[in-house]
Amino acid sequence: MIMRAGGLMSVLGAVVSGTIAFASTNLDDIFVLMTLFSQRNSKFRNHHIVAGQYLGIAILTTFSIIAAYGILLLPKVWIGLLGLIPMYFGIKMLVEQLRNTSTASDEAEVQDIQFNEHDKNKTKRFSFLYRFISPYTVKVASITVANGGDNIGIYVPFFATSSLTRILIIIIVFVILIGVWCYAGYKLAENPLVSIVLERYGHIFIPFVFIGLGVHIIYSSGTLSYFFGNLFL
Repeated sequence: MIMRAGGLMSVLGAVVSGTIAFASTNLDDIFVLMTLFSQRNSKFRNHHIVAGQYLGIAILTTFSIIAAYGILLLPKVWIGLLGLIPMYFGIKMLVEQLRNTSTASDEAEVQDIQFNEHDKNKTKRFSFLYRFISPYTVKVASITVANGGDNIGIYVPFFATSSLTRILIIIIVFVILIGVWCYAGYKLAENPLVSIVLERYGHIFIPFVFIGLGVHIIYSSGTLSYFFGNLFL
């Protein structure tokens, strides 16, 4: 009985610690998910966002486990360069807005994170991969990964001190919480007040959300000060 109680406490401890680790590193992801859900249309669908979020967190978690066991470890300042990904999306959206100011009725198609015709031509080389993974899913996953510098910083020591059984339990917790996070982002985007604001002003501030996210990632990782320090000192 004592052994069973100890095993149950160990499982509960893994569930609680996994929940805390996930929630503390993904609070900002709810706002990002809300923004993504607000960009849905006939091509960019709910399942692309959900699948992209799962894929992105899976990449971050796998990388963190590998790094935790000392096989691969990158300095945080280099991980911060991932912030260039959402910055690219935001700048691209602004450029597309400027190019399409004469066709305001098509804003919804222009503002989202879809591929344009040039992107589609470029990705034909990867058509085999995209039979299994949508390019929209890949884009959402790339944003999730880019926003995951703090995830890696916390997950690596977290997994390094966990047994294999504990890691498996934590992964199950992550799988459940990703679904909860996606649902929260979806409901926020569906909120009448939020949806009205996004519909009226989303095309203005959404690009800056992605650009700001990228700047935050680069700044908080110390990447900017690191490179400026090495360039000018």
